[in-house]
Amino acid sequence: PFLAMSFPLSPNDILAITRAHARLAVQGAELERQAAGSQTLPFPVLRSGPPVVSRRLRVVYLGATFAPDKLMNGFLRDVWWRHPASKVEVHCVAWDMQEEGARAWIREQVENFHAAGNMSDLGIAQLVNSIDAHLLVELVGWYPEQRSGIVAHRPCRVQSLYRFIGGGGGRGDDLYVTDSTSLPPELVGLVDEKLVFLQPLYLACGHARTFARAPARRATSRHR
Repeated sequence: PFLAMSFPLSPNDILAITRAHARLAVQGAELERQAAGSQTLPFPVLRSGPPVVSRRLRVVYLGATFAPDKLMNGFLRDVWWRHPASKVEVHCVAWDMQEEGARAWIREQVENFHAAGNMSDLGIAQLVNSIDAHLLVELVGWYPEQRSGIVAHRPCRVQSLYRFIGGGGGRGDDLYVTDSTSLPPELVGLVDEKLVFLQPLYLACGHARTFARAPARRATSRHR
């Protein structure tokens, strides 16, 4: 679906391609569970016994890498800094993050980091499921490094697609985070997920808005 955006196709054609790939992701996830002898994951909402009571919102960010040299991860840092530790428990799960310097960086940014480099889609879904999160934020969408089978396993109560310029096509996302510039009103019917509009810009990338302006320092001449 991502490559289809570079062709002169109509939005409806791109949506049809996206939905076809989403069906393949869902079918692949079903086959993977069958091969593993497990038809479903132990969804947190369906677990027996008393519900787990948490004083904090537990959020999992799922991506290929959180390396700081990736432009979009700089934007995410602004998001993470807005999560008060007293109210939000942040987990980051990445399947393509081998460089130890990058791992050290992400551990400084968030409370919990999980490296999932050698895991299958089902294995990563089981890892996410074991965290018992309230929200899964998937950051790759249909970019070339995507692994949509993880989301198709439905490992979390609520799953949100964030940071990608298009919907999931029914692969397992519940919410799609956007703004009215990225998704104009006349195109909202081309997204299968429920829409969450963050105005004016859904990406937290404005440092001037995020931090108060530092007081101006008076220049001191080194010459007498």
